[in-house]
Amino acid sequence: MEKKHVEWLTTKQVSEDCFGGELKPTTLEVWRCQGKGPAFKKFGRLVRYSRADVAAWIEQQTRTHTGQVSKNMDQVSIAR
Repeated sequence: MEKKHVEWLTTKQVSEDCFGGELKPTTLEVWRCQGKGPAFKKFGRLVRYSRADVAAWIEQQTRTHTGQVSKNMDQVSIAR
């Protein structure tokens, strides 16, 4: 059986690597509390995102017009 390698990212890495720093880490923290945003895992106190889960979540955000709302992104608060 082949082991599957998972690339784990911190909240800061997701912000910087996947969103070019345009999405603040605090926004991801707020979304976690609201049950929104990309899936994550907790290892004790550590929060980690798999790169594959983040990529899948980003892909799900595709819209054809601005009036469409994501199933898990309605009423999202964005930290400033």
